[in-house]
Amino acid sequence: MKTVTVRVNRENYIKSYIRIWNGLYELTRNENDLLYVILDRYLKLAEDGVKEPYISQLVFQPQELVSIRKELGLKTQNFNNYKASLRKKKVLLQNGDSYLISPKLIPMKELAFKFIVDETK
Repeated sequence: MKTVTVRVNRENYIKSYIRIWNGLYELTRNENDLLYVILDRYLKLAEDGVKEPYISQLVFQPQELVSIRKELGLKTQNFNNYKASLRKKKVLLQNGDSYLISPKLIPMKELAFKFIVDETK
């Protein structure tokens, strides 16, 4: 099997990972930016040894969401609209009063693709 190796810094690692999945989710620029900040905070907590479900509880607690909204320079209504859109696109999954990030979108250091070509179509 051939392997394509790509060197990226932390910021580009997350952005590149999101870009890989964007064809499936069709995120807008603002949704992409919001997901980037959420994933960045998620990964920082994971690197500190925090595990699920606690990571999601910390990332999606109300004061953290306010901090994310301010970091992105969004008004509350716009932020809520983008968050709702990510939920509709199943990027964020409802988990009681909180959310989880779709497991597909949590960046991994290695990712493999297998193409199955249907010759009958």
